[in-house]
Amino acid sequence: MNYKRLSILLAGVLVALSAMLAVRAYGPRPMSSIESLRDIRWLKESLQLTPVQEADIQRIHQDLAKTLSTCCMKHCQARDAFMESLFAATNGLERSQSLIDEMSDAQAASELATLVNMYRVHEVLTPQQRIIFERQVKAMDCTMRSAGGGSSCRCMSE
Repeated sequence: MNYKRLSILLAGVLVALSAMLAVRAYGPRPMSSIESLRDIRWLKESLQLTPVQEADIQRIHQDLAKTLSTCCMKHCQARDAFMESLFAATNGLERSQSLIDEMSDAQAASELATLVNMYRVHEVLTPQQRIIFERQVKAMDCTMRSAGGGSSCRCMSE
């Protein structure tokens, strides 16, 4: 009788453990800070945006998406050309240095566009909403630092 109860208990623990592992592996992942700043649904819920604010921020994000897409395309084109010129027989080093400058310019333009986006969103918010938004932006910096810093270039599909 004790073996039967023990085996039922063990089977229950195994089922619970399996379910926990499945949820962890396949369940929804928490959003990174940068993703949450771009997610209008998250901003709407966490900042309790009005419909007018939501529409304004949606337009701001659309502008950012276009700008980042252009920056990313320029960066990727320069990187592709850089790889082609890397070991070219003539002017390889000179051309590579020029292309590194192009990649840096594209990255700088992307960073500036993101900064301008944050300021534009900030202007739309009420003083109370700004406090929450500022905390999230500061948390984003800490998250990026703890993850080893830096960022990855991802062309935006919007």
